Amino acid sequence: METRSAPGIGVGQLVAAGAGVWCGACDRCGQGRTNLCRRYYTLGLNAHGGLAEFVAAPARMLRPVPEGLSADGAAMAQPLAVGLHAARQAGVRDGDRVVLIGAGAIGTFVLAALTHLHAAEVTVIDVPGPKLARAAELGATRTLSALDDPGEAVLEATHGLGADVVIEASGAAGQFEKALDMVTAGGRVLAVGLPKERPRVDLVALTLREITVASTVAHVCDRDLTPALEILAAGPLGDLLLDSVIALEDLVASGLARLADGTVTGKVLVDPALRPGTGIR
Repeated sequence: METRSAPGIGVGQLVAAGAGVWCGACDRCGQGRTNLCRRYYTLGLNAHGGLAEFVAAPARMLRPVPEGLSADGAAMAQPLAVGLHAARQAGVRDGDRVVLIGAGAIGTFVLAALTHLHAAEVTVIDVPGPKLARAAELGATRTLSALDDPGEAVLEATHGLGADVVIEASGAAGQFEKALDMVTAGGRVLAVGLPKERPRVDLVALTLREITVASTVAHVCDRDLTPALEILAAGPLGDLLLDSVIALEDLVASGLARLADGTVTGKVLVDPALRPGTGIR
């Protein structure tokens, strides 16, 4: 992405952008919670700006790409910023026992953020296969199969107490309820995934155990985007998170269809300048 007149950024300089646009004038923006701006909208979702060769983006949401970081790597910064925001919202402290349910694209970015921010014991739950293998590469303390009874394994690993923090990032049916079962009394559950069905929550049990339930959405550009770029520039994380780079014409067959059938193992980037059928660069 190039810019014409952004302060502190030169013409032709490679930059990364957040996705959400905030007004800077409402009460939430004044609190620094720009992801909850009263006039918030997302480029490519609520306004034009996605899957296009050129896009006009506000200068305040642009950040210079560190030297040595490729454009493909920089494209990972926005979703990693989402992971950083989620990890902060989780309230994890060094030494905590953390369970992350879901090692898909969202869960992977949350895991990457957790391992960067905290010295915590992180257990990742998903179906056996490449997702769990990648979670181990990214620093998960242990991985558990969702096909077995991971709740029992979590209790065993925590000496029957449960996890200090459980992050539900799969959005799969019934997983938020399982997250509440896995957390210790006085612990914290973070909702990241968006289930199709409303969870059935036992409020009595939740209240008597004094469980804190938190949620997270998007990221705060001023707080999360630059650190995400710095993390990506410092190591091979971008390569681990990348599934493929595809042409715009291949979006359905190589992108959306694979997302629907669950065969995407990382982030799929769309490059409008790439010739159809050429796959990853």
